[in-house]
Amino acid sequence: MTYGSDLTGLQTGHAKYDIWDSTGAPDAGHLTLDNSTGTDIFCSSQVLLPQSGNLFIAGGDVWTGTQTTNGPNNNSNLYDSASMSLTRGINMNRARWYSSSITLINGETYIQGGSGGSDRPEIRGLDGSFRLMSGINTSAIGNPYPRNFVAPDGRVFGYDPGNGQMYRVDTDRQRHDHDARQLQHRVQRRLVLERRDVPARPDPADRRQLERRLHDRHYRHHPGRRADADDVEHARLGQRDGARRRQGRSRPAAAPWRAKRPATTTSRRSGTPPPAQWRQGAVAQKMRLYHSNALLLPDGSVLVSGGGAIVADAAPPIRTRTT
Repeated sequence: MTYGSDLTGLQTGHAKYDIWDSTGAPDAGHLTLDNSTGTDIFCSSQVLLPQSGNLFIAGGDVWTGTQTTNGPNNNSNLYDSASMSLTRGINMNRARWYSSSITLINGETYIQGGSGGSDRPEIRGLDGSFRLMSGINTSAIGNPYPRNFVAPDGRVFGYDPGNGQMYRVDTDRQRHDHDARQLQHRVQRRLVLERRDVPARPDPADRRQLERRLHDRHYRHHPGRRADADDVEHARLGQRDGARRRQGRSRPAAAPWRAKRPATTTSRRSGTPPPAQWRQGAVAQKMRLYHSNALLLPDGSVLVSGGGAIVADAAPPIRTRTT
C-alpha cells in the first residue's frame, strides 16, 4: 500500500492510495483506490496487524481543501486486505504527524512521536481502543519517525538521532530511560557505596569488574533478560579498594567520571560484549541518498548503505558494523 500524492502529483494522502499485488511484476498489478475516510494519511505511520494482516494507519496530515499544512491529525484508519477498503477508526489521544508505530509482543500497537504527540506515546489495544502512556514522557526524544524496535523481553528500545543516545521504554511499568546516563550513574553509585573513600574518578579496573559481575550475576539467573537497577544495586565488588590498594597509594580527586562508551548488557551469560567495529564494504553502483539504510543481518552485524555524498558524483560506500 502506497500513498502521498494525488493523480496530479500534489502532496496529499486525502484523495487516493495505491494497492500493489506483489505476485505480479513491479510495473503491473497496481490498483488505485479512492480515500473516502476524510483523513489525509500523508506522513502517517503504519504497521501490519499480526492478528488479521490488516494495515493500521496512525495520524497523518491536515488537508485544507487545497493543500496540506504539514500539521498533525489524531485520526486512525484501518485498511482491510480482504475487502481492500480503508475505514476510519477511533481517534487517538494525540495528533501525530511523522510518528512511528510498531507491534508489541502481545499483539498491541505502540505509537510514539510525531509533531503534536511528542510528549506521550500511546497503545492501540486489540479492540481498537487507545490508551495514553501517562507515566512515560518522551518529550526529550526526537519526534520525527522515532527509530523504535521491540526487544525479546518485550520492551521497546530506540535510537534518538538528535542526541545520539539509545533509550528504552517499559510499557508495562510505564518507564523510559536513556541507557548511557542511567547505567553510568548506577555503576558510579555502586562504586561509591562499596568504597566510601572512592575518588571522584573511579578506577577503570573497578568499573570493569563491577560490569562483569553485574552481567555474570544477571544472565546466570535471568538469561535473556536485561539487567536493571536492582541488579546493579545488589552487585558486589570482590576487592573494595581495587587498583588503589594494589598500587599502595591514593589517586588525586578529579573531575566527575564519564565513560567514553556507554556500559551495555549482553545476551551472553558471562563476560562483556566485544567492541563493535566498522569495516568498509563494496562501493554501490548508484548513489542512495536521503539518508541511508541500516539492516540487521542474520549473523548479528548491521549493514549500512547509502547516505550523503562528500563529492557530488561519488557513490557512498557500503559499511558493515559488527556487534
